[in-house]
Amino acid sequence: VMIGNLCTVVVFSAGLLLLSGQLTLVVAALVVPVLLAMRVLASYAHVWGERLVSSYSDLAERILELLVSMRTIRIFNREAMEAERFDVAASRVKRVYRRTEMLHSVLPVLVEFLYVPVFIAVLGMAWQLQIGVPTVLVFMLLLYRMQNPLKILNSARVRLASYAAGICDLQALLERSDKPYLVSGPLSFDGLRESVEFDRVTFNYAGSDTAAVREVSLVLRAGTVNAIVGDSGAGKSTLIHLLCRLQDPQSGVVRADGIDLRDLNLAAWRARIAFAGQDAELVSGSVRFNIAYGVESATDEAVEEAARAAQAHDFILGLQDGYDSEVGPRGLRLSGGQRQRIALARAILRRPDILVLDEATNAVDGLTEMAIQGAVEQLAQGTTVVLVAHRLNTLKRAQHVIVMRAGRIVQEGGPHELLDMPGPLSELYAAHHRLEEGV
Repeated sequence: VMIGNLCTVVVFSAGLLLLSGQLTLVVAALVVPVLLAMRVLASYAHVWGERLVSSYSDLAERILELLVSMRTIRIFNREAMEAERFDVAASRVKRVYRRTEMLHSVLPVLVEFLYVPVFIAVLGMAWQLQIGVPTVLVFMLLLYRMQNPLKILNSARVRLASYAAGICDLQALLERSDKPYLVSGPLSFDGLRESVEFDRVTFNYAGSDTAAVREVSLVLRAGTVNAIVGDSGAGKSTLIHLLCRLQDPQSGVVRADGIDLRDLNLAAWRARIAFAGQDAELVSGSVRFNIAYGVESATDEAVEEAARAAQAHDFILGLQDGYDSEVGPRGLRLSGGQRQRIALARAILRRPDILVLDEATNAVDGLTEMAIQGAVEQLAQGTTVVLVAHRLNTLKRAQHVIVMRAGRIVQEGGPHELLDMPGPLSELYAAHHRLEEGV
């Protein structure tokens, strides 16, 4: 549409020039102020467009926060305050939207008013130059016909200016050059046979001046149970992200059987990994769908076997529809312990080469945890297990313990050996024991 109107303006301008060059110069001279006025309006539209995008962003952030924090809001009896904060954000959107639309609605009237002096000046100049009536009538007709395409173009210019902020945000979101996109390598991966090696690995998160892990070197041998321990912020989760290749290190190399993970096919590598974490991320769907999420061809018998291993079978049968019960968005229809056991069953069902358990049983009772650990030990006979753990009984089941502090490995070895000697691990568990006694 804009191209068509632009072509119309060009053709009509050529017609005006052929009819009378002098009158065309008068029109051009008088149109300049109109174009300047449109430029001012476009700059205003751009400013209000930025405010509109900002207000919508604030409102979306407020809605998301309300949905995520609903339990906290109710427990602390802050419904009225949050309703007021939401009303402020919604009112700002309405106010900015009204002003933006008012600017767009005023534009046609303003353009109509600005073009009136152009017509009067053309008639006055034609009278002074004594140009013939037929020429003047045709000239005025073409000028009048040009008015509508020009109004459309001016309105489009102002609207595009108001949309510019949103377009820039979308472009920034889609831009790939400034984001660390992971590139899949060319080599296939048939399974872990020897070890995973971290060789002087360093990783910084964007916007942070401190490395999350720094010069980390360690070996996770195939078929062993490895525990990673350390205080919050020590770098444990970052190591897991690098192992699963959710991130690539800025320096150093992570290798599987001597091959850089960046050279392996990304899907083939992740197909050999299963993960269960303390957050127990579930998706909308049935219990059966969530357990079989990582194995498309899983049979009902295999799903139930994995659920039994994760001590989830009995509570699943107690649900209204058993394995066909809906877990709800993010699994919120289930308790934290139930979600963790389903996530663990999902990981066990995959029969991975590498099983990552990030505090995967911290929401279950001690007896259930012991039963789950027994099932994991049976699975570990052919699987490399990586535990992020704080509980002492979990730690003692590992064959290799890595102790981290401030992004570095400060101690590693067998659990009994490390606990019996003075050092970071014995100090960590002594502090935990004192806290438990204090409680």
